[in-house]
Amino acid sequence: MVLLLIALASLIGMHNTTPNPAPLPLHIELDAGVLAVRGKNNTQSLNSNLDVQYDFGRNTLKVAGDFLNSSTEGVDSALHWTAGARYENEFIPASRVYLDYYSEADPFIGYVQRNNEGLGYQYAIHKDSTVFWWAELGYLHSDTNIVRQGDVYENKARFASGATWRFDKTWSLDGGLEYLFNLTYANEDLMSYEFALTNLINSKFAIRTAYIMRHMENPYQGSSYQGTTTLSLVATF
Repeated sequence: MVLLLIALASLIGMHNTTPNPAPLPLHIELDAGVLAVRGKNNTQSLNSNLDVQYDFGRNTLKVAGDFLNSSTEGVDSALHWTAGARYENEFIPASRVYLDYYSEADPFIGYVQRNNEGLGYQYAIHKDSTVFWWAELGYLHSDTNIVRQGDVYENKARFASGATWRFDKTWSLDGGLEYLFNLTYANEDLMSYEFALTNLINSKFAIRTAYIMRHMENPYQGSSYQGTTTLSLVATF
């Protein structure tokens, strides 16, 4: 009996000291929200986002996209989408270089599609278990198909910064700012910022509310400002 107990204890000890399996290098996050208002004017809104990240060594490949559509009585009142990919390399700790390509569209502020090619540098200003704060400097080349005007080619200097704060086991706050200095045309700078509050339901699902503001210094048409508030269910894999 003593020998049996020693053997069982040894097996349990071996089991407890077995290292946990390494986390998968693939991370997928999908969120979607739908809003329907019935009344004098029927209104519908649909928003979705997809973020895919794959890590290999000091390299990271990201694919991302978002879609927003709002309509009133069957007539679109807002439409915006973005889709693209990005490659990052951490050549020294806290420092990364990146290459990206993405397309976007928003006919309600005057452009059918804009294709962007960028490169730059990212620095992790602060990173621990609760806070991650980063900043980026880069260059962007854009080809924009403007409504009823054709293609316009622009060179831009890019500054961006963002932070994530996990202030509770189930709550986190994200914020981000991007400013594009137009080097080709004066008074054509672009700015956007976003705040998002996320509440974890469990390890796979969360509820997120976000506010996004886009500002165009000299818009092709319509207002210079475009603000959007969303409420979404987020699934993480």
